[in-house]
Amino acid sequence: MTPNPVIRWIAVCLLLGIPLIAQPSPERQVRMVVKATSPRFPKGSFAEKPKVIHRLGDRFARIEEESNPDTKLHLLIVCKAPDTWMVNRADGTGKHLVDPDPKGEVRFPMFPKEGMPVGFPPSLANLEFGREVQYFDSFKAPYTPMKTPMGEMVKQVLGTEDWTLILVRKEEKGVPAFLFLMNKEGIFTVYEYLEFQFLPSPDLKLFEAPAEIRYAEQSAS
Repeated sequence: MTPNPVIRWIAVCLLLGIPLIAQPSPERQVRMVVKATSPRFPKGSFAEKPKVIHRLGDRFARIEEESNPDTKLHLLIVCKAPDTWMVNRADGTGKHLVDPDPKGEVRFPMFPKEGMPVGFPPSLANLEFGREVQYFDSFKAPYTPMKTPMGEMVKQVLGTEDWTLILVRKEEKGVPAFLFLMNKEGIFTVYEYLEFQFLPSPDLKLFEAPAEIRYAEQSAS
């Protein structure tokens, strides 16, 4: 699948190194709408559908998917560590899991190592949704200005010999706009942030067990 022209244009500039011309505290609740694209995804597949993600610190997360007509699933995952509820809103059923570690934390990797090729660097697998800026800043990744069809933006780049992560924002203190994962063959995955905002105050109701669902208890071990 070929990314849209803007994403493709940015990717070419990033690969060639063309010089084209904050995230607040993680304890603030972030709401984002994220769309993934990749040459590995069939065009128009469900994998490309946007997901709504909420995160608040290391205890709370919520992931909302669109309804999938092929699988008849309409998934919602709510985490309030140590509890997790996995719900199919299409039929009103769900599973409740409890982390055996009462101090368990929510981890939300963008590239879980279980789904990545052998040899994918563990350090890159530590990148998490809602912690993008902190991750790049922890490595003191420099800001490089760039010009795009959408106007001036900035990028930060991290990587190894085989893999490269690139975070693109409209300005140094701005929120993420794109996140590229690239290898020697080119684009591996692109996350486009259709929305990214910090809520003025936490909405803890979003992290409670969804109501009117028939839950089955399941071990989280």
